[in-house]
Amino acid sequence: MLTALHQLAFRLFPGGSEITPDQIRVRQRSGWVTIPKDQIHAVKARNVSHVIVRLFNGQRLVLNFFRFPVDEFLQLLRALRDSQRANEVARSAEGR
Repeated sequence: MLTALHQLAFRLFPGGSEITPDQIRVRQRSGWVTIPKDQIHAVKARNVSHVIVRLFNGQRLVLNFFRFPVDEFLQLLRALRDSQRANEVARSAEGR
């Protein structure tokens, strides 16, 4: 459960993400979600504000980008899809 201070901070500073060579971190209402880039199996933009990320271990993440600025949303979506494509190429080269 979020405290009133956390809820206020989320409203005042809606976005929040960090893209590194190894992972993508996205701020959600429940806290920071860390997605290892080498584990991204599928990315589906359900609508303008929700993206579903499926990992190779079967985990499914539904990310809410409702309060993110458009440029940050597009940057994150591009990073997620680029990671997915890189994983497809790497796994097909390995014969999986």
